[in-house]
Amino acid sequence: MRGYTYNMSEIKMLVPAQLNLRFILPLSLLYLTIYLSADSVAFKIINFTKFTLPGPPFIFPLSYVIGAIISEVYGSSISKKIIWLTLTCQLIYALSVALIIRIPSHGNNVIEYAYNIVFGKIHFFVISGTLAVLSSSFVNVYLIAKSKILLNGKYFFLRNILSTSIGGFILVFVIVSSVYLPEVGYKKSLALFAYIYTFEFLYTASLAFPSWVVCGLLKKYEKIDVYDYDVKFNPFKFNGDRKYVQ
Repeated sequence: MRGYTYNMSEIKMLVPAQLNLRFILPLSLLYLTIYLSADSVAFKIINFTKFTLPGPPFIFPLSYVIGAIISEVYGSSISKKIIWLTLTCQLIYALSVALIIRIPSHGNNVIEYAYNIVFGKIHFFVISGTLAVLSSSFVNVYLIAKSKILLNGKYFFLRNILSTSIGGFILVFVIVSSVYLPEVGYKKSLALFAYIYTFEFLYTASLAFPSWVVCGLLKKYEKIDVYDYDVKFNPFKFNGDRKYVQ
């Protein structure tokens, strides 16, 4: 970006605290909120036009968009940390809820029954979805970072659609196979996969342009635009990633 260009001789290790990043914390909390909201409506069935969909597709695609924005602006190292922290908090949330609703209660059995219906399998949904989220989220980060280098930072609009469509395909496939297939059977699962993926693809594609605008504003006000040269995209590696700012 003009005004924030570094010569190669000035490349150095970047520490977020030194950069005084103002928006990464709100973005991270919003990212976590989307996960927890989707978990809470995992088994809510919604009649949408002629189709029947579970609740998460109406919420979770926003995480693809925010993940792509974070990776584009702040780089893969911060993105990986946010993904792992989100998954950890999500697991704590699910296990806490699952434990509490299994403690015997006194009085209104109707309310206890309702809690079991809504949250009784939330821990199963979260644990089953962890593999899906790990694979899809890191694929999303990898594609955004690599395509940014390949295309010299241009065409985020198209790169965002590409990365979220591939990452979303992986996530929907794993979630439907592990969570909904045992509940509704093979035939309905295929239809459910087609409905969910089509809906999520159109959802995220419609947000590609607003995401591009947000990225531009973040790069301007944060004064940062990270390119992941010579970075190993190991999801379990946090230290030693080098970021080049251009």
